[in-house]
Amino acid sequence: EPLTRARTRIFTLMIMIELLIAISFRSLKYSAFRVGIHKNKFLILAIISSLLMQLCILYVPIFHEPFKVTYPTVQDWVMGLISALMVFISVEIVKEVASRISQHKIV
Repeated sequence: EPLTRARTRIFTLMIMIELLIAISFRSLKYSAFRVGIHKNKFLILAIISSLLMQLCILYVPIFHEPFKVTYPTVQDWVMGLISALMVFISVEIVKEVASRISQHKIV
């Protein structure tokens, strides 16, 4: 049970990080907030379908055994979201600093 719980947490965390990174890496130079997500309909479709697949794996019992996961708790979702947001924000900060350095605003 503890290993299954850990697998569930890691699975949830990794999917959330990957989805936010997909948003962030639409541009390696500009912030995701500047580029915007609404302009890329395929990305929106991919994110929605990935979330639906994740929810199926986590909440449809037939998928628990093949993926060795269990039902996530609220704490699992909160920890995953906070961790994923930390990664997303870190990437956005690095892009902003790199952009300013390349524009010679800070040396």
